[in-house]
Amino acid sequence: MLTRKFVICLFYSDDDSYKKQDCCGCAACVQVCPKQCIEMRADNEGFFYPKVCTVNCTNCDLCEKVCPVINKNESRVPVNTVAAINTDENVRMKSSSGGVFSLLAKIVIEQDGVVFGVRFDNEWNVIHDYIDKEEDLDHFCGSKYVQSHIGNAFSQVRSYLQAGRMVLFSGTPCQVAGLYKYLRKDYGNLVTVDFVCHGVPSQKVWQSYLNCELKMKQGQTGEGEFKSFKKISFRNKTNGWKKYNIELIFSDSQRYMQYFAENPYMIGFINNLYLRPSCYHCAFRSFRSHSNFTLADFWGVENIHPEIDDDKGVSVLFVNDNNAYVEKLLNRISYKKVSFDDVVLGNRSIVSSYDCPQYRHLFFKKLSLGFDFNLSILKPNLFDRVMMKIERTFQNKC
Repeated sequence: MLTRKFVICLFYSDDDSYKKQDCCGCAACVQVCPKQCIEMRADNEGFFYPKVCTVNCTNCDLCEKVCPVINKNESRVPVNTVAAINTDENVRMKSSSGGVFSLLAKIVIEQDGVVFGVRFDNEWNVIHDYIDKEEDLDHFCGSKYVQSHIGNAFSQVRSYLQAGRMVLFSGTPCQVAGLYKYLRKDYGNLVTVDFVCHGVPSQKVWQSYLNCELKMKQGQTGEGEFKSFKKISFRNKTNGWKKYNIELIFSDSQRYMQYFAENPYMIGFINNLYLRPSCYHCAFRSFRSHSNFTLADFWGVENIHPEIDDDKGVSVLFVNDNNAYVEKLLNRISYKKVSFDDVVLGNRSIVSSYDCPQYRHLFFKKLSLGFDFNLSILKPNLFDRVMMKIERTFQNKC
């Protein structure tokens, strides 16, 4: 069993018993520490792990008690599974699939509540933030295939809950599980929603991709300095929901849009090349986060319920318990009850993790050497394959 020693030793450890696959990066341990002697530090892959100042540590064990990996939840089966669509076409087109999250957020805001979600900052990093005005919801719309900087979001959630305000927290399953462990008590004014998570790349990988796109833009324009972005969308639906594009709009309004299956960043993401180590051994699948709601794309809906598929996006809404918001949400969406087994057929991430690719460490090695992020860095050449075979043979002999 993992212990507080794991938290202390994880960042700088030569002991193989402490695996980075055992840390999801939720930062619950950082935010709960009464002496503030834990901080998150990035490793060479750009993923953040806890680093402890043992001088100030009082051995209170709170970091161990709130770790969602040490204290794993039991798996659950949703009480209800529905195919869901937001009837507001504008919101739906801005969303990754059916636009259900925006409706849930709107319901909470109408009760003077606060909504926590993920947005881009000024440097196009992905961060957790909160809003309490409906006009700000656009910041949270759309998937962002990067692990967010959680910051002190958990402590902010607790402050609003203790002040009596309604709070909706959205995040990855590990982040929702981390929040619950951090709070250490039930709050009737808290609603949580996560999503079926493929896994998360690091901010370092994401920024490397953006820098490569900026270099290409510089070459096209012949200008001497990089131009910034004005808008980024991972799931532009101009060509439909199933054949979505990644869209980049530069500050001069020039638009770059590429089919996801041909985009370097999305190719690496879909093929699991640079996910966080813990994502290959995810401890939160099968609804172990214990969120109130879980959202997902209804992949395969055209084969199961073609009558509701217009290629604009259909969500799966998993209702995980009988909370007070179920009826309020169902009354404001177009929905159809569906079979849980049918949904799982099109989305294996619900119940299982992906295998770590053979060439993952080669990708990060190239990245650390300053290779530009493009298709060539994702594909090992003959030299790479030979060197990896020699390396594996040497390791086996040792």
